[in-house]
Amino acid sequence: PTKVSCSPRRLDLGDLESVREYARAFQLEVGRLTLLIHNAALKPGSEGGLTANGYQEIFQVNYLA
Repeated sequence: PTKVSCSPRRLDLGDLESVREYARAFQLEVGRLTLLIHNAALKPGSEGGLTANGYQEIFQVNYLA
């Protein structure tokens, strides 16, 4: 039998530095990502300004992060 584990983690997709920090920590702790379920999309038409990185919020969360 294969050992399977799953652990939810918090991540701010509206801040690209947060994404980079998350990726570094994940790589050090886990090493390899087998499956990622990304369920953090913002729908068009929702209120969304600019992120701290200067991108439109929906674009950054849905495509860049």
